[in-house]
Amino acid sequence: MLTINPLLWGFASYNCIIRYPKQSVISGVLLNSLIFVLEAIASDLIFFVAIRNAADKLMHVTTLYAWSFVMFLPLIIYFLFRKLIIRNKKQLVISGFWKPLYIGIISFAIITIIIVFNITFD
Repeated sequence: MLTINPLLWGFASYNCIIRYPKQSVISGVLLNSLIFVLEAIASDLIFFVAIRNAADKLMHVTTLYAWSFVMFLPLIIYFLFRKLIIRNKKQLVISGFWKPLYIGIISFAIITIIIVFNITFD
């Protein structure tokens, strides 16, 4: 999780930023940060509180570090790849939503199967 997730968040952030429809890309980066941190908080609350009944394991300083990382990742991506982002700016179209939708549905299905069938990787 710690090696794959940052790559997926970074890839998603880059794709969101290059498709932001307005000229001011930095406002898109900030919006991306807000959406990412809200999604991370919601996922953690669903997974730790609703599914596992482990709210005590959620509120640690490491959780805040993770949420901070997710919040600053779009800014890091923007500042590292600013020239590439400006050069590869793309138009936002409806067909661009299908690939992330499929990835999200497959990821959700895999996580749901692991949780429902209590699969462990020992």
